[in-house]
Amino acid sequence: VSYPLEWMYPHLTPYGIILKLNREEVPEITDEMMHKDRRFWAKYQSRLTGDWITDETSIREIGLWAVKTYKRWELDGYTGDRAFVRDEAAQKAFSKLRGSIADMYRWRIANYKLAITQEQDSAKRAKLMLKEKRMTREYLFALKQSWAFSPYNPEVLMHLAQQMLMMGNEQFQQGDKKAAAARRDDLFYLIHTFQQFDPESTMNRSLIQGLLQFITATKLFDIQDALFRQFILDLLEELNSGGDDVNPLMLEWYNALKRGETASFTPTATPKQSGGLGLSSQEIQQIQQQLLALQQRHTANPSDPQVTLELATIYLRLKQDDAALKLIDALVKQPTLDIGTRFTVASVYRSLGQAAKADEQNRLAGDALKKLETDVTAKPGDFDQALRLASTHVLMGQNQKGVDVLIKSIAQPEVNMTNLLLAAEFFNRIGDSKNLEAALVKLTEKVPDSPEGWFDLAGVQASNGSRAQEAWVTLAKALALDKQRRATNATADNLYERVQGDPRFTDVRRLPEFKAWQP
Repeated sequence: VSYPLEWMYPHLTPYGIILKLNREEVPEITDEMMHKDRRFWAKYQSRLTGDWITDETSIREIGLWAVKTYKRWELDGYTGDRAFVRDEAAQKAFSKLRGSIADMYRWRIANYKLAITQEQDSAKRAKLMLKEKRMTREYLFALKQSWAFSPYNPEVLMHLAQQMLMMGNEQFQQGDKKAAAARRDDLFYLIHTFQQFDPESTMNRSLIQGLLQFITATKLFDIQDALFRQFILDLLEELNSGGDDVNPLMLEWYNALKRGETASFTPTATPKQSGGLGLSSQEIQQIQQQLLALQQRHTANPSDPQVTLELATIYLRLKQDDAALKLIDALVKQPTLDIGTRFTVASVYRSLGQAAKADEQNRLAGDALKKLETDVTAKPGDFDQALRLASTHVLMGQNQKGVDVLIKSIAQPEVNMTNLLLAAEFFNRIGDSKNLEAALVKLTEKVPDSPEGWFDLAGVQASNGSRAQEAWVTLAKALALDKQRRATNATADNLYERVQGDPRFTDVRRLPEFKAWQP
């Protein structure tokens, strides 16, 4: 896999320049996996740009190197392939490949953060925090490499900026102002570098807005870096020429910078805030971080309905109704907008007081839903249509309706292995273990010689601790078939080894029958 979809993330592991899509969800990206990934890319990067990036390499160093190398073509000391410097297609491709691996780490980090907030046991929470820290280290390393490959890649820029803001706020809240100031400087060099390559990009404005919001929230006004200092002076001079719209805090800061008094600068003015939000300053700060990230994601992919709806929701919370309405009006023009999204759009229109537009979207979605239901009734063997209808019901909060549609579909005689796998994934996603097992039973009936089919079924049975013996009977079939396969194909997956590290089979591994089995 080069460019993963959202549902793939739990199944992905680093695999050279791409990602491996494992059949089963992978419980954890181990230290060994991360070390192997790092070693591979360090060696690979040496052939392209030179192997000089480490954990300690700063954003500033990479940014200045990128401008020197790609913009000015000054190659003194350059140890990579010089052809790479002039090959924009290769730069974009390798940046995207490395960025996809970084994005897999990002997904895992987000799950660690969620688990940490939910874990009550302090020892377990500390262990999770350590894992999050190690993976964040790999995430940043991968992002730095990706950015060095292509400093004008908007996606990697977005993720780096978001990470700098997140880390800076955490460090500031922990009392480490020096580290927070370093993240502030990192964010500047991301902006400064990107402007050298794409000065007209709409991302520049949202990035600068995020930088100023971070500085005013943390009051880290004292800037020592000469290039950064001049950038802020020029920016504030432009902002403060806005007549009645001048922010008094920005004007105070500008005057302090000109006098060289920022080390002791304490503003007397307060930044302009949206009134009547009913939110604490910390909540507003968190929303502003989310806003910046979503604005960047929307700029990178304006046709993504999910991102558009999330961004519109943030605008609604900030009482920026005009901005939300503009987004939604553009979204409904997409001809391929799915039924569930149209129903959601209708509720957003309703929140904006646009009753006529809400009714229109409800009508369009309702008509499309009726047509889809009619099509599925007429052709129950059309699995793709049935899956689409089932997914729509789930999006509308009608899980049982979705389940009923898919159960009827997989009962059709023409159902194939791919259909059953997709049905199993659907049931797994909504937490319906009973029908997940039923789909996998049908799969083993369709393809009785597939080791993976029996393995998947055993995994579901083993998840219920009271069924370890039953799970072993099923697993034994999978292991026997796998053993036969590996006798003629030494490169095939070893299911016995996978069982050893799979937490679902903990009780099965304790059984004497399993211990006696000869791999």
